[in-house]
Amino acid sequence: TPPSSAPTTAGHSPAFFATTPTEGTEPWVTDGTAAGTVLLADLIPGVTSSAVNYPTTPSLSSRWLPLGNALYTRATERLGNTRGRTDGTPDGTQRVFSAEHISVGPELVGGQLLFAAQNKLYVSDGTAAGTSSSVTMSCTPLSVTGVASFALLACRSSSDFVTRPWASDGSLAGTVLLVDAGVYSASSTPAVTAVGTRAFFFVSASSNLQLWSSDGTTGGTTLVADLPGLSSVSQLVASGALLYFNAGGNLWVSDGTAAGTHAIRSLSGKFAPLAPQG
Repeated sequence: TPPSSAPTTAGHSPAFFATTPTEGTEPWVTDGTAAGTVLLADLIPGVTSSAVNYPTTPSLSSRWLPLGNALYTRATERLGNTRGRTDGTPDGTQRVFSAEHISVGPELVGGQLLFAAQNKLYVSDGTAAGTSSSVTMSCTPLSVTGVASFALLACRSSSDFVTRPWASDGSLAGTVLLVDAGVYSASSTPAVTAVGTRAFFFVSASSNLQLWSSDGTTGGTTLVADLPGLSSVSQLVASGALLYFNAGGNLWVSDGTAAGTHAIRSLSGKFAPLAPQG
């Protein structure tokens, strides 16, 4: 079967997920030759695939994160999720961590990996021995978005079921509630993205949405703009220092200021997800 993900460099060779009748969807590597195209590891033995949510959401299953001389990815197991690493060789491909509950992440934060398992946050240097948790949250992270030195967490409370924005660097002291408001979600996906060293997210406020920006601290979390008349947003994309998004049938742009947040033009009918370059 053709590769199910775009190649990403592992060491000096491209790594990708591919599907075979005997191993399912697993990580492979190639040096550009038939003989040099090999299975890195059957992370979930047998025909069961380790790629996350493949093939319904291949963008998740193809996610590789570079750290040092290795790549890291998330893979599914029958009872939960595992974190795998590869240095581009079969012997250097292995599990780092397994969880019994559905997890989100990993993301690169300050030179380490950060991910969540149920309501616990973990940091990792890419080894099993270097993977630990010092944060147990009062809510359950639904998404983790890496932003330079911190991660923005859309965390759902079990008491009032509101998903609020938190920031964390993986430490207890560095894990804070940014604003006591509900993060807007589009099709169960929190509307959050990174733009440079800041995180942008949308909050549901009364009958309209608000765009917020944060540097990972409560003091550095500010309201960018009220968006009256808008009840939904989708397709958040960062390009350089700008945020683009679709809302109310229009393509919008924001530079992080109220004056710089406005609709560019009307978009009618169906359209493909945004992919601005730069």
